[in-house]
Amino acid sequence: MSEEFKTTIPEEVAKADFERFAKFARLKVDRKRNKNDRADVDEMKEAMIEDIMDGVVTIDDAGKPTIHTQHPELPTIAFKFRPTFLVARSMDSQKKDAEVAKSAGMIAEAAGVTVANLYNLELRDMEVVQRVFTLFLVR
Repeated sequence: MSEEFKTTIPEEVAKADFERFAKFARLKVDRKRNKNDRADVDEMKEAMIEDIMDGVVTIDDAGKPTIHTQHPELPTIAFKFRPTFLVARSMDSQKKDAEVAKSAGMIAEAAGVTVANLYNLELRDMEVVQRVFTLFLVR
């Protein structure tokens, strides 16, 4: 097993960290949802718990998440506040069908990083960043 994917945090601790994140993000994991939405939320939750166990995501005492990447110029991406509707405005500057650019713009705005640095992340790192951001948006 490579060092990058070595589990270092006990599952119980990771679950408690996720719950602290959920409280910060105002995420109601147990809200009634249709079967497909329920499966998506459960899958994201379990993946994030695994990322916490692996040390890829850390949650501070206030519940704010930080993603640890392999990018030398962007080793961490932190969400220091819940995304506001202002992040949606970043989509206005993108072309109509530029869904990746719109998503990257919203994430960059919410995390206070440049879109260019997001584009340079390895796909594995960006997947984690997108998952954390998406959990902020789950209703």
